[in-house]
Amino acid sequence: RGSSSMSAQPIALNSRSTITCIEAEIAIQRPSLVWNTLRGLVVALRVLCKEFEKVYKLRTKFHAGESIGKFHDAPVDIALYRIAQEALANTARHADATAVSVRLFGDGDAIGLTVEDDGRGFQLNQQRMPSLTRGLGLLGIRERVAIASGTLVIDSAPGQGTRIAVRI
Repeated sequence: RGSSSMSAQPIALNSRSTITCIEAEIAIQRPSLVWNTLRGLVVALRVLCKEFEKVYKLRTKFHAGESIGKFHDAPVDIALYRIAQEALANTARHADATAVSVRLFGDGDAIGLTVEDDGRGFQLNQQRMPSLTRGLGLLGIRERVAIASGTLVIDSAPGQGTRIAVRI
């Protein structure tokens, strides 16, 4: 009986740690709270990056070009926000990075977003199909870009980090 109570303590600590991670993930994945109170993609991305840095302890830089202002197409704003979320989540889950940067910029009649990390990178292979344990994040990004009639460029190589560039 004494040994079972001793083994319960690490389980309780692990459970609390898991709950804290889940709560942090939920907070980062809730753009509606940011949108309703702060109004605007630039501010929402800035808050996302600050929260990401705090939760994942990765140096996170955000820059918005002066020509951005407040983009007025809510579906595009939401798509870009979700793309940034997923790219950051991929960095946290897979990259083993020390730093990530998020950049939002005007590009003529379009708006662009880049997310770049200094992590381990990966081999780009167009033939890979997503499974339940890998690939769904990039698939989601591809789908959001396609729905918004945008373009997506993914640059990555083992040991070289990853750069995701979107233009809508």
